[in-house]
Amino acid sequence: MNNPLVSIIIPVYNTAKYIRETISSLQQQTFSDFEVILINDGSTDDSLAIMKQLASEDTRLQVYDYPNGGVAIARNRGLQYVRGKYIYLFDSDDLLISDCLQRCVERAERDQLDLLFFDGDAFFDEDPSMKDDSFNYNQTSYFEEHKVYVGTDVLLEKYKTRSYNASPCLIFFKTTLVTDHSLSFIPHIIHEDEHYIPMLYLFAKRVGIIPALFFKRRFRANSIMTNQFAWRNIVGYITVSDTLIAYKKAHPDQITQQIIDIHLHLMLPAVVWRAHVLPLRERMRLLFICLHRYRNYIPITAYLKMFFKKSVNQLF
Repeated sequence: MNNPLVSIIIPVYNTAKYIRETISSLQQQTFSDFEVILINDGSTDDSLAIMKQLASEDTRLQVYDYPNGGVAIARNRGLQYVRGKYIYLFDSDDLLISDCLQRCVERAERDQLDLLFFDGDAFFDEDPSMKDDSFNYNQTSYFEEHKVYVGTDVLLEKYKTRSYNASPCLIFFKTTLVTDHSLSFIPHIIHEDEHYIPMLYLFAKRVGIIPALFFKRRFRANSIMTNQFAWRNIVGYITVSDTLIAYKKAHPDQITQQIIDIHLHLMLPAVVWRAHVLPLRERMRLLFICLHRYRNYIPITAYLKMFFKKSVNQLF
């Protein structure tokens, strides 16, 4: 039996309400040479039973059951089963437009791309007609459709135009980007994508775009995307920052230094500003950490907003 051309990895945790619709959006793809690697991450609802039932009807679906470990560990587990030339990382409550895989494969094969990216939009679970424009899923408007870019040039342009987005559901990439560099998601944290996605672009030598809204992000109550900012968010960002800084020290070439520095200059001030919702004791703890580890990346205005948000907003 030949290996499929595309491997789609989906971590699943308690999304019984949505998983049928998500898988259906894959089964309706105009391209059919793919496998779906479903990693059940310790679901306590009917997710596993639904996946097994769907897999019995479609041999492209593979279900693997594990204790709960979080999204990063689930994706890493999925990566070990990949047989395809290309990887697409998907979430268990989102949707994909029907010609996405076909157009991605055709473009990647034609131009021998390591990675390509496309656009998406967001909708609310309670009312699909409502859109959420506060999340930027428009990545392609600053790039030429038929041009092939170097991954680091793409990152620099995204940083410059503030169009960078760390969602792995907006990219389609070669499996060798992962295997050749032993790339994995940082386990036991959230915001692990803030490490994984920049690293993919650092490794990618040939990058293209498809200016199309392929990806449909669902916003729902009690998801990682909609939960209130808390100390676990801080832990995730700190872990990502330390990992990127360690990589920078081990790879002192100019472009790696530049990419990681700019990434942290953009990410860390936003994290500090968002921390204004934390209890005072946690804000003080974050201030101590940042002054000792990330002093060069965070301006004083970010700290002022963390402690005096309303007053500072009136000044800046």
